[in-house]
Amino acid sequence: MAQSSTFRAGYVGEIPVRLAIARLDPRIIPDLTGSADVIIAAKDNAVVVPLAAVFNDGGDPFVFVKTAAGWDKSPGLKALCGGEVL
Repeated sequence: MAQSSTFRAGYVGEIPVRLAIARLDPRIIPDLTGSADVIIAAKDNAVVVPLAAVFNDGGDPFVFVKTAAGWDKSPGLKALCGGEVL
């Protein structure tokens, strides 16, 4: 099996998988590596913001929203799963 890179972000994980290829494809070579995004949760019509943009005020998460008057605090965020706040 190919060696994994040591330069990875902390949120990147590794799961070894074996595939049975039904027919030969010349694009597949031995020890080929790949990546995939695994969606563990989703919500329609949600605004996604970086976790670094979410602030906490006594347990109530909020973000700042730019308005014509400046920046307004927007409370009432709902958590999608395990730390990601929408």
